[in-house]
Order: sequence, then structure tokens, then C-alpha cells
Amino acid sequence: GRVTAIYKLKKNTFYAIGTNTFTLKDNRGSLEFNYLYPINKDLNLQAQFFTGYGETLVDYNHHQTTFGLGVSFINW
Repeated sequence: GRVTAIYKLKKNTFYAIGTNTFTLKDNRGSLEFNYLYPINKDLNLQAQFFTGYGETLVDYNHHQTTFGLGVSFINW
């Protein structure tokens, strides 16, 4: 399953994504937290924290914790 929550506070956007396989034997879920700060109408600074399984298809069975900074060209 997957759950997404989005919260906007003035110009700032926060969103979180949680996933879970809901299996007792091999439960592999993840949590992702994101913060977006608008630079202009079409460009945002973005900070992201991820912990869990499957951030990429290659990592479906590898637990990892990552932090990233970047820019995004799309608004929620």
C-alpha cells in the first residue's frame, strides 16, 4: 500500500510518502519526506529524506537511508 500526505504553508510545501508491503514475513516499507521552497513560478528548491526499501527498482531488497538536495520543475 501507499499513503501520500501534502501540506502547504504559505509558499512552502511539505509532503510525505509511506509505503508498506503488508506481509508479515518480508515486510519492506519506506518513508519519504520532502520540502519544497519556490524560487520562482516554475522552479523549486527541494530537500528529500528517504529511509526504507525500494527507492529505485535496483534497490527493492536493500534498506537504505538517503538525503538529497536539488531543484524541481513541477508543482504539486
